[in-house]
Amino acid sequence: QGEDLPAAEAAYQKALANIGKGAQGGERLMALGALAETQMRQGKVDEATKTTDQMIKAAPDNPMVKQLRGQVAAAGGKLDEARTLLEEAVAAMPENYQARTLLGIVNMQQGNLGQAEMHFNAVLANQPDNARVQRLLAELRAQQQTPEETLAALQPTLAAGNADPTMLAMAGRMSLAAGNREQALAYFTQASAKSPEGQPADVQLEVASGHLATGDIDRAIELLEKMPEGGATGLQREYLLMA
Repeated sequence: QGEDLPAAEAAYQKALANIGKGAQGGERLMALGALAETQMRQGKVDEATKTTDQMIKAAPDNPMVKQLRGQVAAAGGKLDEARTLLEEAVAAMPENYQARTLLGIVNMQQGNLGQAEMHFNAVLANQPDNARVQRLLAELRAQQQTPEETLAALQPTLAAGNADPTMLAMAGRMSLAAGNREQALAYFTQASAKSPEGQPADVQLEVASGHLATGDIDRAIELLEKMPEGGATGLQREYLLMA
């Protein structure tokens, strides 16, 4: 939780060593899953693949194992394998909305936009306030519509008064694409006001990049300098600061 991923990885490795071969299979599987997720968040896809190899060997039919393996495969660019595994996971767990979201993302990356929209809508039908999926659906529609049409579709969410910073940032990007810099800056300003240090790093990066795109350089630098160095998004932060 403190984003010290190398320390987390070392702790999970030690946990696995301490569990030993005689331990309950469920304990070992949980430790392997946590280790694989930590490796993946650090961009160590090869290591995460080897970890999930052990999980698949131990529990080849476990849908949660298939979900994690599919997520690792997607991170490594193996989208066909990822889609197959995630489809099997969703078939076994129709109400696992994290797996369904991941399946929607993989379909989106492969250009299967109708399938992706179906999965995102299924998530939002049960989790209407899921900001991540709201954003993904908006991104999907942005590929099929003009910036003005996408912005119009975002208005009900934006007008609700509790819009997520990522949705405000997207509205800013659509406004820029439509040629309305002042409106874009207003959306990015609202997003940064809702985006203190407690927000996820990817949210802070998107808001900062929006300020950069509108020419609000000082605010972009201010937001980036408040972000912790290192971590999974550290390189993106450095690139934006250089820009």
